[in-house]
Amino acid sequence: MSRDKVKILVGERDPFARKQIEQILGQHFQVIFAEDGLELLSAATTFQPDLIILEALLPSKDGFQVCRELKASPTNREIPVIFLTVLRAEERAKQAGADAFLLKPQAPEALLAQIYAFIKKAD
Repeated sequence: MSRDKVKILVGERDPFARKQIEQILGQHFQVIFAEDGLELLSAATTFQPDLIILEALLPSKDGFQVCRELKASPTNREIPVIFLTVLRAEERAKQAGADAFLLKPQAPEALLAQIYAFIKKAD
């Protein structure tokens, strides 16, 4: 999987955080945003991302519910899910099926390193 074709779906409700994530990831990957859990679940099916980044505090369905549904879906269960959240809930994220957990605010280098680790595994 070449880096410029890697598709990342980001579940983030906060416009400021979306802008920051777009600045970090937009130059490296194809990025699409969902502002709530239901929108993210729908986008996961239509966009078919290579990786998903989730905020735990999403409207309609929180990140934990979304992650459990993604991991229960035959279509989406293999997609790596990284939680990037303000909530200190690493254990809850793992129980929901998350593949990685980062606490906000996170240095851009740490987020990119985590993403590249999953891309390398997929190669």
